Amino acid sequence: MAESRCAYCASPRSLTVEPLWPSELRSRLTSDVLRENDPYWLARRRKVLADEPPIRDVCEPCSQGALSQLDAYLGRLYDRTLFQLPGRYQKLEFEYD
Repeated sequence: MAESRCAYCASPRSLTVEPLWPSELRSRLTSDVLRENDPYWLARRRKVLADEPPIRDVCEPCSQGALSQLDAYLGRLYDRTLFQLPGRYQKLEFEYD
């Protein structure tokens, strides 16, 4: 693992390899939205990738702590609000904390 600065806490630590999509969201998305083996466009490299690209930008304490809690919140938010996309021009109240 590379020694770098965590994007969340800015500490100089080894960074963990994480999936692009948080597991709390990945487990809720239907096969129509997020399909396995779907190609990904990586603009920085101007390249198509066959699989979901991993990211390496946070340290393990942040990944397992604050960001894990944030991922869980995202899952609950999805369950309450985002599981069904509103129709065009449909009014939507969106509350967040």
